[in-house]
Amino acid sequence: MKVIFLTNVIRRMGMMQQTMEKLQQEGKLDNACACRWITDATVWEDKWHKELAGSKLVIMKWMGTGLDTPFLQRCVSLLKQLRLPFYIDAAGSKEGELAQGLTPEQLAVIKKYCMFGGEINYSNLWLYLQQLLQGEAITVDEPNPIHWCGIYHPRAKKVYTDLAEYQRDFCVSGRPTAGILFYRDEWVWGDLTYQTAMIEELEAQGVNAVCVFSNGMPLEEMGMPSLTQVFNSFFCTADGVPAIDVLLNVMKFSMTTGGSINLDYLKKLNVPVLAAYTTIAPFEEWKDSFEGMNAMEVSISVSLPEFDGIIHGVPIAHKKILENGDVRYLPSAWPPRRRSGRCCATRLTARRKSLLFSITIRRVIPISAVLSA
Repeated sequence: MKVIFLTNVIRRMGMMQQTMEKLQQEGKLDNACACRWITDATVWEDKWHKELAGSKLVIMKWMGTGLDTPFLQRCVSLLKQLRLPFYIDAAGSKEGELAQGLTPEQLAVIKKYCMFGGEINYSNLWLYLQQLLQGEAITVDEPNPIHWCGIYHPRAKKVYTDLAEYQRDFCVSGRPTAGILFYRDEWVWGDLTYQTAMIEELEAQGVNAVCVFSNGMPLEEMGMPSLTQVFNSFFCTADGVPAIDVLLNVMKFSMTTGGSINLDYLKKLNVPVLAAYTTIAPFEEWKDSFEGMNAMEVSISVSLPEFDGIIHGVPIAHKKILENGDVRYLPSAWPPRRRSGRCCATRLTARRKSLLFSITIRRVIPISAVLSA
C-alpha cells in the first residue's frame, strides 16, 4: 500500500524519511512508501503524475504563502480527479488545510501524530496509515504528546515540569538567572547542541539557566499550553514573582501577535527580552555573505520580534543538514568584535531592588557580546 509524503520543510522531510526507512528495513512498512522533497520551484512532470496516480494515500506538509504554485495546483487537481485520499497541511496559508477521502476521526489522528512529533509518533503515523489502507484493525499506539513544554538541562536525567524542583537541583541561590526560550521541535528531535552550550556558558559565568522548550504558536485545542501558561510555570515563582532576570528568546516571529501571550504580560514581567538568532544558512555561507541574513530571515527573526519589545542580539547558531536529511542547529563559534558585554536587568521586587550582572564572552556564545539593556 503506497503512501507518499511530500514536503518543503527540511526537518519534517528528514524525520519522515528516517522513520520510514527504519520501518522498511525492519520489514514493518511497505517498501513502496516514499518521501519526496518539493519546493515552490518544483516543475510538474509526467513522473509526478505516474507516482501520484500509483499511490493509495498522499500526505503533504507545505510551508509557504499558499497552494498556488503551478506544481501544487496540478497536484491537488490530479488527486481530486482520481479521488485519491489525501491530507495537505498548509498551516499559515490562506487554504489552511485540504483533505479528501478521510473521515474527521482519521484526520484528527493523523494531525496529532504530526503535531506531537518525535520518532515514536512519526513511526506510528506510517504504521497507522498502512493499517488504515489495508483495512486492518488499528493496533498502533495512539499519538503521544510526550511533553508540550518543560525545562531542559544537559545533566538532567529527565525533563523538569516543576520550576521549584529544577531550582533545587540546578540553581544556586543568590545568583542571577537567565531564562532561555526555544522550540519544542528541537527538543523532541534531540537537536540540543547550542542550547547545551548556552547553559554551560551561563553557568560557567555564575548565572543560573532555566532553558524552556515550547511551541511558538501553540494550538490550545490540541492540549498545548499557551505561552502565558508556559511563562507562569517556568519563568515565575508560584506566587507570581519573576524567577528570571533576563530572557534569551531563540524563537522566530513574534510571541505576542499570535495572541498566546500579550505585551501587557511582558511589561508586567519586567525583565529584558534579548533576541538570539539561529540562522537558516550554513555558518560559512552566513559569515562570508555581505547581507548575512536574507530578507526572509530579517523579517521573521528581526522585524516581527520587535512587536514584543525585544532587544536585538546576534546569531548564536547556524543550520546544518546531515547526510540522512536531519537538521541540526550548531553553535556559531565566531570571535565577535566586542570582547565583553554587560546586561543590566532591573526588576521591581517587594523591596524595589535592581539587579546588575555582567556576562563576558567565552567559547561559543556571542550573544553575550551585545547583552545590554
